[in-house]
Amino acid sequence: MSETPSKLRVSIPYSREVIMTWLLHAPRDLVWDVITQPEHIEKWWGHRDDEEVSVSMKSDFKLGNRYDLVLTVKGEKHPFRGEYLGIWSPQEVKFTQVYDIDPANPRAVTINQKLEAHDDLTEMIMKVKFESPAALDAELENGMEFGVEQSFKALDQYLKTLVTEE
Repeated sequence: MSETPSKLRVSIPYSREVIMTWLLHAPRDLVWDVITQPEHIEKWWGHRDDEEVSVSMKSDFKLGNRYDLVLTVKGEKHPFRGEYLGIWSPQEVKFTQVYDIDPANPRAVTINQKLEAHDDLTEMIMKVKFESPAALDAELENGMEFGVEQSFKALDQYLKTLVTEE
């Protein structure tokens, strides 16, 4: 399997949208399972190299269904919820995501994740649309790129453990 180092590529084509791309070291069908099944998502989502992190997720991955996810970092809970808006297995999923830390001011985005197969590698293209340019700016200032890059690194590491088991 190729060991090409991955690097997060980020572009901001519109004032409310960011596109982040990452190359994963696993075939697309496996990546699809790992980004859509709660038992896998709990192993990599929100994980960072230097922090104590746990994730719990409840989801029935079907069009129109909802999901709930709680990221716990150093004992502090960060609740997320959303709805599946589109599912095109195994290449694309579209969903909402609401960071529900402040019920009076929920932070919502729409995420479209595409998977492009490249032999034994998969390129993940994640388009995130924010409610306003100010919301995008705030997330960038709060370290969104760093957090996404850390999650993608954890995803890639988790995928490598599954590939070696096959």
